[in-house]
Amino acid sequence: MTTIKDKEGNSYRTIEIGNQTWMLDNLKVTSLSNGQPMTLLNSDKEWSAANSMAYCYCNGDNDTFSNYGVLYNGYVIQNFKEICIDGWRVPTINDWQVLINHLGNDKAGKLMKAGCFDFWLNNKYQEEEVQTDKFFSYPSGERAGYGSYSNHNNSAVYWSSDHASSAFGVDTGAFKTILLTPPMPWGDKATESESTLKAGASIRLIKI
Repeated sequence: MTTIKDKEGNSYRTIEIGNQTWMLDNLKVTSLSNGQPMTLLNSDKEWSAANSMAYCYCNGDNDTFSNYGVLYNGYVIQNFKEICIDGWRVPTINDWQVLINHLGNDKAGKLMKAGCFDFWLNNKYQEEEVQTDKFFSYPSGERAGYGSYSNHNNSAVYWSSDHASSAFGVDTGAFKTILLTPPMPWGDKATESESTLKAGASIRLIKI
C-alpha cells in the first residue's frame, strides 16, 4: 500500500487489486485543475437548481470529510479530468466489473466494505474475516437531484465515467454507478445502477 496526494494536500492510500491499482479513499478535491474553487452547495434548493459542477459534504456534515470525502454531482463526471490527480481517472463501469469479478461477485460487497465495517449500520462482519484486498468503502450515502440526503452509513454509491442509455440508445443525461448496500439473503453484491446529473455520489479513482 502506498500513498499519494492531490494538489490540495489531501492524502490517499492506494492498492493493487488483481491487475488494477485503486485509491482506497474517496476523492476529496474541491477545486478544479486551474485552481478555481468548485461550488459547495448546502441547501436543497441550491443543489436542485445547479446545472454545473458542484459538491457537498456527506449527509450535509463537514465533519464527515476526513473519512468519507465529498459527494459530487454528475456535472463533475462530465468534466472529470478537471478534478483527477495526474495519472488517475474516474473508472469505467467495466473497471468496476473487473474489480467485482476479482473479489468474487456475490461476496464482493463484503470485501469492498472491509476496512471500515464498523461504519456500516447493523454490521455483522469482523475485520479479521478479511485478510486481503480490503477496499475501505465508507457508507457515504447519496444525495438526490432534489437535494435530500439518504442512506448515510447504510449505502455507498460510486460514479463511473460511462453514460447510461435508454433501451433505444438515447443519452438520458445519467451516468452508470456502482451501489453497495447492506447484505441481502442472496449475497453481498455490488450492483450496477445509474444516477442523474443532479444526483450526488462518491468518486474513487483508478490508475491509468
